Amino acid sequence: VGITATVAATGMDEAQLAVVAANVAKIADAGITGTVALSTAGLTDTQIGALLGTKTADAATVNVNAAAMTTADLTAVSTGIAKVDAITSLTVTSTQTATEIGNLLSKATDASAVITGMSAAQITALDNAKIVTGGITGAVTGLDAAALTALAGKAVDIAAISLTGDLALTNAVAAADITTLFAKYVGITATVAATGMDEAQL
Repeated sequence: VGITATVAATGMDEAQLAVVAANVAKIADAGITGTVALSTAGLTDTQIGALLGTKTADAATVNVNAAAMTTADLTAVSTGIAKVDAITSLTVTSTQTATEIGNLLSKATDASAVITGMSAAQITALDNAKIVTGGITGAVTGLDAAALTALAGKAVDIAAISLTGDLALTNAVAAADITTLFAKYVGITATVAATGMDEAQL
């Protein structure tokens, strides 16, 4: 029996797409065409991955609503990012790797980011062009100098006076970046290791 089934996905709801995902082995390569609308209302990460594989035509339009997606769901979207055309309602967090953040934001519009627990690499991956103005929030507790420097570079998208937690500054953070971080910091528990700071930093 040949694998020749095709799916015109335009207008399909997620219950229908879940059935399609469960039967991808019976669908021809590039056999899913049209507009595919993905979210987590009725799809698992495994099903999302199946729908972003070789069975979906490159010419198909795949739109992802990431509003309620889990870490596993977003990993599946990142893995299949080549098939994705647009991502809306995306919030990235420290649970995504730097590579995943880059992949997801490459197809996103007006995304948000919670930087709590992020590394310098993860923060660096936050594309200002893809983050909505004021869309970066979170706690700076535990962020090292490299992460804080990277965060200061995203100042245009940090929500006004929104950074919380314990801001720990050292001489490895430039004076201009210290100024930026304090301007966005709402907490009153910042610490300063002043050893080695120059007068601009102080």
